[in-house]
Amino acid sequence: MFKNGIMGNLKYFSLLMAAGMFAACSDNLDEGYGNDGAKTGEGYVKVAINLPTVSGSRAENFGDGTAEEYAVKKGIIAFFEGASEDNAKFVKAYSLNSLSQGSGTPNQISATVSTILEAPLPSGDGNQIYALVILNPGNLVTVSSQGERLEFLNGSAGNYIVINNSNTVKDLRDVAWTVDAKTIADPITNGFFMINSPLYKTGTEGSKVFQTLVPVTVHSKKEDATTAEKIYVERVVAKVDLELPASTTDGTYTIPDGAYKGSEVIFTDTDSDLGWTLNVTNKTTKPVRDVSDYATWELYRNIAGNFFGTSPVNGEWKRIYWAKDNNYDKSYLTDDADVDMAKVKEDFNVYSMTDETAAEGSTITWGGYTKGETVNAQYCLENTDVAVNSSGAQNYNEYNTTSVLIKAKFNIKKDGEADADYSFFTIGADATTYTTDAFLKYIAEKCELNLESHGLSIKVGAESGYYEGFEELKNLIDGIDGYATQLSGIGRVAYYKDGDCYYYAAPIQHFEFEKPEVPISNDNYLGKYGVVRNNWYNIKITKVSAPGLPEITDPEGPVEKEEGYINCEINVLSWAKRSQEVEL
Repeated sequence: MFKNGIMGNLKYFSLLMAAGMFAACSDNLDEGYGNDGAKTGEGYVKVAINLPTVSGSRAENFGDGTAEEYAVKKGIIAFFEGASEDNAKFVKAYSLNSLSQGSGTPNQISATVSTILEAPLPSGDGNQIYALVILNPGNLVTVSSQGERLEFLNGSAGNYIVINNSNTVKDLRDVAWTVDAKTIADPITNGFFMINSPLYKTGTEGSKVFQTLVPVTVHSKKEDATTAEKIYVERVVAKVDLELPASTTDGTYTIPDGAYKGSEVIFTDTDSDLGWTLNVTNKTTKPVRDVSDYATWELYRNIAGNFFGTSPVNGEWKRIYWAKDNNYDKSYLTDDADVDMAKVKEDFNVYSMTDETAAEGSTITWGGYTKGETVNAQYCLENTDVAVNSSGAQNYNEYNTTSVLIKAKFNIKKDGEADADYSFFTIGADATTYTTDAFLKYIAEKCELNLESHGLSIKVGAESGYYEGFEELKNLIDGIDGYATQLSGIGRVAYYKDGDCYYYAAPIQHFEFEKPEVPISNDNYLGKYGVVRNNWYNIKITKVSAPGLPEITDPEGPVEKEEGYINCEINVLSWAKRSQEVEL
């Protein structure tokens, strides 16, 4: 079950295949694929679109999102042929232009409209034609001049994933498509990239079967193309937004209790570059969501209900709530503290302090928080993991699980007064915080110096971060040369320059269930963490208890930890939208 009793779902857009596309596109088909008569070997299929705006059951809830997230600007319809979906090979694709649906509310398309398009006729007895729809391809997916292949721009210009008559839909489930989330979640120019969503139904013997491509009937005569089959598409990105604690005033949260009671956490400040971003995000995605392990998920009896919806969306066909990404079971992703972070960063976008302190300024875009009706969302590619990998090690770790990274300013209160420059220090594991003056006094006492006459100071240009050992302390403090013995045992010093601090909010949870007993096993842990396409993860910070980190560090270790400075609650609805509360 999910927090607050909300179950995660996918909100799909239903395309009624064999019933036309959009009213606006009946005369806007590229390359002669219009209404001037079918070419040799081609017939007619009627295509229609319908974007449902209500959920199918009490347990399956949707978040509407914005009109831009629903907008349809261009499209492609591709056909595959074979005896079954598994062996059906690509036959032909058609570009569909001028598919603008106008502006307005998210339910702007609430009625079905249709037109008739050309489609290839089956080439042999017993073969079935299947349809795949791509909406808002921008310049990322193109159709060749005669429609004999699809080309997916893969990373840099000139590098393509080509789908032709030797390919099946499995190739779109298996390939690693290098694409920027900002490119396929473009509310201004190209819209949100959408493609067929996989569905399942219960087979004749009780087992589950699934489909991604949708079988359609192609008619040799236009007047016979009257029956519609539905196709559901989904956005290929996940959506995340972050809300501050309810008691936050003008972007500042006052800690109500504990060791830091009365101190302020400044989340927003017009004079500071504060905010939040997504960290540890996938660099690649599968164009079509991979649910090929659905039979395995069905065996996890304790949690199998998490993976499969119960409300039909098209006849007997229902939703599937999990996915395999391109890093799903890579053996190097273990709970080993010595994991190769260089290799991790080949697969994931992971921020470091270098990104924040670059000579040209921070390369991190710190986003705004959701407040009231204003939703400040960020988007990312799907990122999922097995619970334990093929080596038997825990696979849910901070360095391979998408999370939220927050930059805030911590204002330490001492006897009701704030340090004028906001900077403060901690030493070792002690929770005590020191203002700059108090810290220098502490160092002077350790060195048996008279602070006023000796003149210790913080080095000009010293950066926020950790300083451990005498040689590192000399990079932080002027005037301590010759005092290595006195300062040898004070522990690691954390320097929060100007009060800047960083929080790693809890890694994003997809399913909600209790932490299992050790050892962790697949059948009671799979799907707890991860982000899945077309899900909206709403994260609510519920409590902040202490300063975060003085610098951005490489995430490490398992995601389940006892200690933490931020508490969150996550809910997930369909768009889907999932919300999570966290304490800092």
